[in-house]
Amino acid sequence: MTAEKVSVALLTRAAFGAGPAVTYAELAGLPTGLIEEVLARPVGCVREFTPMMLVQGDRRAAPRNADF
Repeated sequence: MTAEKVSVALLTRAAFGAGPAVTYAELAGLPTGLIEEVLARPVGCVREFTPMMLVQGDRRAAPRNADF
């Protein structure tokens, strides 16, 4: 459950900024130290993991002329 809450906090930061993300994290019951550490990271340095701890694949559409 903590990973999902952190993911929602990161999505909230991306959509509305750090303030609402911290507010969400507090209301969700996330430890203050954890959310401060995660939100302090630059956006490009945060990866989202699946429940099996695998990095999410690139969801962008492949070019139409891709050879695979």
